[in-house]
Amino acid sequence: MNSTLIRGRALVALLGTLALASASQAQPPDGDDIRQTVVRVAYFSGEVSYSRGDNPDDWQPASLNFPMTLGDRLYTARGSRLELQTEGGAIYLAPETDLAALNLTYEVKQFSLGMGSASFRIRQIGSGESFEVDTPNAAVTFDGAGEYRIDVDRDGNTRVIVNRGHAYVAAAGGEVPLEAGRAMAIDGIDSPVYDITSLPRPDSWDQWVQTRSRRSRDTGSRRYVNADISGVDDLDQHGRWSEIPEYGTVWSPANVSADWQPYRAGRWAWQDPWGWSWVSNEPWGWAPYHYGRWVTSRARWYWVPVGPNVRTVRYAPALVMFVGGPGSSLSVSPGGGGNVGWFPLAPRDPFVPWWGSRARETNLTNVTNVTYANRTYVTLVNQNTFISGAPVATDTIRDARV
Repeated sequence: MNSTLIRGRALVALLGTLALASASQAQPPDGDDIRQTVVRVAYFSGEVSYSRGDNPDDWQPASLNFPMTLGDRLYTARGSRLELQTEGGAIYLAPETDLAALNLTYEVKQFSLGMGSASFRIRQIGSGESFEVDTPNAAVTFDGAGEYRIDVDRDGNTRVIVNRGHAYVAAAGGEVPLEAGRAMAIDGIDSPVYDITSLPRPDSWDQWVQTRSRRSRDTGSRRYVNADISGVDDLDQHGRWSEIPEYGTVWSPANVSADWQPYRAGRWAWQDPWGWSWVSNEPWGWAPYHYGRWVTSRARWYWVPVGPNVRTVRYAPALVMFVGGPGSSLSVSPGGGGNVGWFPLAPRDPFVPWWGSRARETNLTNVTNVTYANRTYVTLVNQNTFISGAPVATDTIRDARV
């Protein structure tokens, strides 16, 4: 069956369900049962391509803020560089590097480095969590926070560098510990041999990684946002923090138009197992769209973050309420016509995830029993714009109210 038709039917089912959500039965975004998670495409220069796990032969240009997940693959062309952000750190890909996500859950991060160079800055690995990188002739497990680099040449030979931290390298049926300040070369595929040496001198790639990683250490936003949330280092550069008595410390973007509002500068993409996911084209557009809520005050929009004291943080593909289907003045029809609308959720708004078993099991009643704070700020587009992943800002239907 055509993938666009499948997603179109999924959209109709989604809107028909969400238009019936009730406050008493709504679940928070971290109430779903999906353990799979994502890493963020935080920065890239040059030509970077990716393929999805559900369509590995379809290579497309990478886009900022795209959520890479299980089965996805990235390749940086000559002269290109890329930064990925995880809950506990960052991954930097050098030119001509091939990286795939073999397993990506809150407990297990497992990648495959087929060729090229990748640097890893791990801020934390919690109890019961693991972080592994497989190469053609070795498997490298990071044993904790640290700074690591792995190089794979075109023949599949591997070099592991531990600048800070501790790692285990498995090859040829054995496992070797690698301490900070040491490097290990593993040569050969069928019968690999290894040699442990001192660290090589830093090169231009190491210097670039050091410059990029310094941004996350120097940010002041960490005082207000949970440490497990990626993209916080972009907030200081692109906005400002202020106080609203009812909500505490909140953030607002700078240099935006007077009629700007959240969830408009970007597009919708379908990604299993969550379904419709928001992909912002704003350089800061990760944390404020996948965690926390939005409010209006003094004619401005403010993001209310998930605070540092929250114990469990879970990724959400978007924190919006879709409108359409039964009981709504907006409608969607299976034949391709109709419109799709959504608005940002405020802190006290109920939320029913459209992914996971809880969304399927919830018995829903009419949404008219719920007063949503941002209900008058609906973004409305044609259904074809939504399904095709076209830019929302250029195809918004103005003056939508529900």
